[in-house]
Amino acid sequence: MIGLSSTFIVVQALTICVLLYLFARHEADYSFSSVVLVTIGIILGNFFIGLGFFKYIGPFAIIPIFFFTTFMLVKFSWVSWPKGMLITLLYFVITAAIAVGKLYFQTGHFAWDAAGRAEQDGPQNKYDASVKEGMEVFNSLNESTARMQASARGEKPPAQGTNTAGTANTRATPPPAPAAAVNPPLAAGQNAAQPQADWSMAKSQLRIRGWMNDRNGNRTATVNDQIIPLGGTAYADYNGLRYTWRLTSLDGYKPTWTPVDAVPILKQP
Repeated sequence: MIGLSSTFIVVQALTICVLLYLFARHEADYSFSSVVLVTIGIILGNFFIGLGFFKYIGPFAIIPIFFFTTFMLVKFSWVSWPKGMLITLLYFVITAAIAVGKLYFQTGHFAWDAAGRAEQDGPQNKYDASVKEGMEVFNSLNESTARMQASARGEKPPAQGTNTAGTANTRATPPPAPAAAVNPPLAAGQNAAQPQADWSMAKSQLRIRGWMNDRNGNRTATVNDQIIPLGGTAYADYNGLRYTWRLTSLDGYKPTWTPVDAVPILKQP
């Protein structure tokens, strides 16, 4: 139910052993066999205390957890309350530091997306399946967008099934940025008076709402309601034009966009 591992228990017990030796070795029982039993009691007790109190007092559940841990050290390791509270505080700080270091070692970053992000400890197969399904939806949307843009320019639409943005498992190499963003030729039947491109204002319509890395290190971002891999394209409508950018890099929530084109939005008859 709790998913304890022997390695986790040993690391926690060693942490408490070292702290007992450093701060209370003249009065405490810091033998490893005794500390392991105390550690198991602390872990189980803290779990059930958090389970019972968190829904009522939220993050303040750390208070009864703190005093329960101190009580276990005072009762079974024979330390005074002041030293027990100091050891408990340091124990919590070290445990948190170990957890953060493990997260950074596994993922390469500390950031989580706005939706809370997929749990890295979940089954990897389920995670991969979710990424694959999301990329299939993205590729379908991207093909539809490419066909709409080609139709607006009066060109032959690309063949169905053509992937214009790369895949989730292949890091796409973005092409060099164009020297200048130029509006394409007018489609047949369109008015010659076209709105002027305003890339700065149109770019403000793009919002990074979340991002994630797969286990191969490929990054995918949620831009407005679009799922964009690194090297993929995103679009935004502004003042009668549909602007397209390529996502060339993504540092956390800080993207680098390369302009691709701006085409008139055809009015429906």
